[in-house]
Amino acid sequence: MPAIPALLEKHLSASRRELLAHVRRIAEAGRLPVYLVGGFVRDLLLGLTPDDFDFVVEGDAPALARAVARELGGEVMAHAPFGTATWFVPGGAAIDFATARTETYPQPAALPVVTPGASIAADLQRRDFTINAMALRVDGAHFGELLDPHGGQSDLAARAVRVLHPGSFVDDPTRLFRAVRYEQRLGFTIASGTLALIPGAWDALAALTGDRVRHEFELIFREPRVVAMLARLAGREILPYVHPALRWGEREAARAAIIPELPVADWRLASPLEPDALYFALMLGAASPVEVTGALARLNTNGVVSRAVIEGIHLRGAWTRPSEAVAILGELSELGVVVAYVLHEGARAALNDYLARWRFVRAETIGDDLIARGLTPGPQFKRLLWELRAARLDGVITDIAGERELIQRWLTETKL
Repeated sequence: MPAIPALLEKHLSASRRELLAHVRRIAEAGRLPVYLVGGFVRDLLLGLTPDDFDFVVEGDAPALARAVARELGGEVMAHAPFGTATWFVPGGAAIDFATARTETYPQPAALPVVTPGASIAADLQRRDFTINAMALRVDGAHFGELLDPHGGQSDLAARAVRVLHPGSFVDDPTRLFRAVRYEQRLGFTIASGTLALIPGAWDALAALTGDRVRHEFELIFREPRVVAMLARLAGREILPYVHPALRWGEREAARAAIIPELPVADWRLASPLEPDALYFALMLGAASPVEVTGALARLNTNGVVSRAVIEGIHLRGAWTRPSEAVAILGELSELGVVVAYVLHEGARAALNDYLARWRFVRAETIGDDLIARGLTPGPQFKRLLWELRAARLDGVITDIAGERELIQRWLTETKL
């Protein structure tokens, strides 16, 4: 393996190396042992470009963050009870500083009780997997020293995801999802001993709050290998222990193949398309209405996502004309129609037409025009405006002259 300085030279930009040099010097002046930890070290040793800095300090981390900000600018937001601080670097980046700490779990699946003021060795002991339990010292003359008390380098070489102790999944069942995420993202394999611990965490997983479970799914939905991750969760029986209605198989994977291509530019969606409703709907597509409602409650999804999932799953549209489609689909949320597009392959052409064209079709005649002709706003008024729009949608009329003829015919037939 190349020396640490060579890896930093190769995989960090010049600006990041300069920032690290400042932290090194300021920490040395304050006699503070400082470490880069977690994913930074893992990715660096794998020859990848680390996403961000994550500093752990054996000492006062907020004080170090403030000292760095005094020299380089930016703002610091400190969280004194936890001994942490976030430095908002000029230009928009955010870098975390944390005092080395221990964590204890009062009960399975509970949030940990954090105690700042620990050694780096104790801090690494609380980590999720061996490949994330390494630290790279960066202060003063100690710069480049690698701490690996749990065999992280060996597991990187073996391409294995391994927990640090047998109670890891029971303490924090979100690690079940993270194990799968790292395995699939990095092309690793969950170690056999770690796999054997999964069934022992079922009760803890059931006790995990909906918000925490949903957050893990949301992270997975944004991964390039989301389909493989969901298949792995299903294969290890993790999905049904979140809720029995959650399923993932070949059919769901085939339907999901369209998601990376969405949204189609012609749709002109009102809001950026987030993937959560699409994948939750796929996992619940074969469930009963009661099961769908129960699963969404378990996951504590927000109203927008819940509505879209229910709309998309339960859509049973049968239309022969564009106006019939618009009458049905116009009652759904925009996201609900996109969910339906993913779920109902046979209806994709019509749903695409709705999203790209039909929903934007309007008659040129507006309410003021009808009032000018002596009509009084009311139920019949609204019906006429819809009939004008429907005639445009179905190609019965194509211009304002056709609209006027339809209005006159309608007035004659209804004797208004």
